[in-house]
Amino acid sequence: MKQLKIQWQIGNQCNFRCGYCHHDYHDGSNPMLSYEQLDSALEHIRQSTSDYDDITLEFLGGEPTISKSVRNALAYPADQRFKYNVTSNGSADLEWWAKAAPNLDIIMLAWHYLADETHFKKVVEQLSKTHDREHLVITVNADPNFWDRAQEMYEWLNSNGYNGKIKILFSNHNKGNDKFYRSYSTDQMLFYCKENGIGIPTDPTNYSVASIEAKLYTDYKTHLCWAGVDQIVIDYFGYVYRGWCMVGSGYGNVFEGPIKLDTNPRVCTRVLCKNGFDQGAKKSEKGWGL
Repeated sequence: MKQLKIQWQIGNQCNFRCGYCHHDYHDGSNPMLSYEQLDSALEHIRQSTSDYDDITLEFLGGEPTISKSVRNALAYPADQRFKYNVTSNGSADLEWWAKAAPNLDIIMLAWHYLADETHFKKVVEQLSKTHDREHLVITVNADPNFWDRAQEMYEWLNSNGYNGKIKILFSNHNKGNDKFYRSYSTDQMLFYCKENGIGIPTDPTNYSVASIEAKLYTDYKTHLCWAGVDQIVIDYFGYVYRGWCMVGSGYGNVFEGPIKLDTNPRVCTRVLCKNGFDQGAKKSEKGWGL
């Protein structure tokens, strides 16, 4: 069975304005797609992937569930080869979640300090009826200024058997990830490291970005990478790339017509693989002497 994973940055409109999120991800400069735009692009994707039997398409935002066209596509899928994943802040209404849940493979919820906690918990409780821990993953974004609320939500999730993960934040999220957002206290960093299995330094105040990166990211430079073969990404403007690292050339634009995918892995040129989706692409066991 030929499998393909796709991540699509569908638009940068969001109903939240979290301080740690760069305005590029919520200012609406790249609005959500109309029904016609989305239907046309999906048809081009279907034509481009006719050789694949099993396709997982994940919508990213902004907040994808504020888009009526995305909500409709997830509630009423048109191609049975496609499974859908969604990354969401969980703010959509319970009725829509009930309709969409049977069509969603993996749901990644992100808790933010601006969330309605009562509604968020109801969404988690509802989705847990159709999705197990492997398919319902909840990340708690821990702003140091709202740490107590984040820790409370994290502990509620795990005490009730849900798959909760606590996450420290970077001020340049997805734009380097090498500067912490504000200042985390020693106790906060100790808690984060303990819960994520990161070794605690002899000096507990010695939490540098580099020491955290060494645990979070992997160096695949000179390894072969199958990003672009078994997975692709689509940006706000419909351009298709091998991965969010943007290594290699693009594949075309899904708004303009079908695209031709690569069939060969390429050599990684990056020192650190910092994107979770890119990290998931198949990699060679070791470098190739380049």
